[in-house]
Amino acid sequence: MPGYVTVNFGISQEFGLMSWNGLTARFDIINAFDEQYENPRRQRSGRRRARNFGARRGFFFGLSKKI
Repeated sequence: MPGYVTVNFGISQEFGLMSWNGLTARFDIINAFDEQYENPRRQRSGRRRARNFGARRGFFFGLSKKI
């Protein structure tokens, strides 16, 4: 199986909004260059081995509040 590298980026910012303090916004890009690769942990389906590919590019946003 050939080698591969995935590149991930993430940024977060803590801020307050009116009376809500301790908010954090986060944005992440997973597999930024959309590298296609076969996951080495293959799933077995009976006697055959099913091909299992890694995650494609993904964009994620999150908002959290400290309690």
